[in-house]
Amino acid sequence: MDPIRERQEAEKIFHNRKFSRERKKNYYDLGFKKIIFNSMMRNIGDVEGKKVLEFGCGEGWLTKILASRGAEVWAFDISKEAIRTAQGYLQSKNLQTKVHLSQMTAEKLTYDSNMFDLVVGNAILHHIDLYEGIKQIKRVLRDGGKAYFMEPLGHNPLLNLYRLMTPNKRSKDEAPLRFEQLAIIKESFCKFSHEEYYLTAMLGLFWHFFGMNNIMLKTRDLLFKLDQIILRNFIFLRKYCWYSILEFEK
Repeated sequence: MDPIRERQEAEKIFHNRKFSRERKKNYYDLGFKKIIFNSMMRNIGDVEGKKVLEFGCGEGWLTKILASRGAEVWAFDISKEAIRTAQGYLQSKNLQTKVHLSQMTAEKLTYDSNMFDLVVGNAILHHIDLYEGIKQIKRVLRDGGKAYFMEPLGHNPLLNLYRLMTPNKRSKDEAPLRFEQLAIIKESFCKFSHEEYYLTAMLGLFWHFFGMNNIMLKTRDLLFKLDQIILRNFIFLRKYCWYSILEFEK
C-alpha cells in the first residue's frame, strides 16, 4: 500500500471511531478557539450566493454556518460516520437542500475544476498529504477564488510535549504544520498570507482540566491581549503560536 493510501485508511478508521461514539464536550466545543474562528470569518466576509467547498466537515457545525449565511456548500469528509452525523445535524436545521455532502479523500477530489469561489477548512490540512491536497484545492478553485484554513502549528516544544503525552487524542499520522511547509502553498498560489494566534493565550487551557471553564475563557481573553503586543513586536515568536490562519488566492 502506498504511503498516502495507508495514511488515508488510518485516518478513516480513527475518525469513524471518533464520530460513532458519544463525545464529551471539550475546550473546542466550549469556544476556546472562537477568537481565531471569528477572525477567519471576518476575513472571509460575505458568502451569500457563493459556491463554497468545506474541507473535512466533521459533524457539520461549520457547514451549517456557511449555509445559513447564504452559501451553497459542498462538504466532504473521509469518515462515513462524520457524514452520517452531519446529515442528521443539517436536516435538523432545515439546511439539507443547501448542502451537498460526500465521503471522499482530500487528495483525490471528484469535483469539477474551477468550480468553487471559496474553500474553507478547520484543522484539516495537517491530517492530509499537503502537497497532493494543495494541488486539489488549486484545481477546484476558480481564478480569483480564495481559500482559508485554521491550522495548528508544530514548533512550540510545550505543545509538542503535550501531544507526545496524549497520543490517543489524535490520529497517528497527523502532524501540525511547520513554517517550512507553508512554502508548498506559497509556490502554488499567486497570493498567500498567514497570521498566528495563541502564544500565551493557550495557557488559559490550564483551567479547563480543573473544570473551571469560565476562568479558562477569561484567562484566554486577557492573555490574548498580551499576545497581540508580543507578536507585534517580536515577529520571530509567531512560529511558536498554537494556531495560524492561512489565506491564499488562485
